[in-house]
Amino acid sequence: KNDVLSGRGAAVNQHPGNVHYREVIRREKLSYVNALIAADKKSIISKIVHEVQTQDPPGRFLKRNPKTQHWDIIPFSDAKRKTGQALREDASHFKLSGGSGSGNGSGNGGIMGGGLGGPPPPPPLTLLKKVRRQPQQYQQQDGDSSQ
Repeated sequence: KNDVLSGRGAAVNQHPGNVHYREVIRREKLSYVNALIAADKKSIISKIVHEVQTQDPPGRFLKRNPKTQHWDIIPFSDAKRKTGQALREDASHFKLSGGSGSGNGSGNGGIMGGGLGGPPPPPPLTLLKKVRRQPQQYQQQDGDSSQ
């Protein structure tokens, strides 16, 4: 019931555990996209995996074994990898629109609410750029031993 199945197709997508998993991913995606520190992103991923595993009954991350056709539990590292990928999927729409998920750049409505009477949406993440500095080259001058 709470298991998350890896794979493709309607049977996997409509499984109750996968439906709930996608709801959790949608709920946490904005926080993940806005996290600027890798440790914060890892924490969100672990939080989601932990939430699945601590349900009643506990959810497991499963993958069908092609030889036996049984569902096998995947390692914790694979569950985190799957969760990270799910959080990154369509993340550019969240970055461009301030979280609405619509990708039109309006920033109104959507997950943040942002409608009339609410706080303005956060600025798009695309305005935040990492600046890569080129190493400065110094030439030692005669008699200059400070370098």
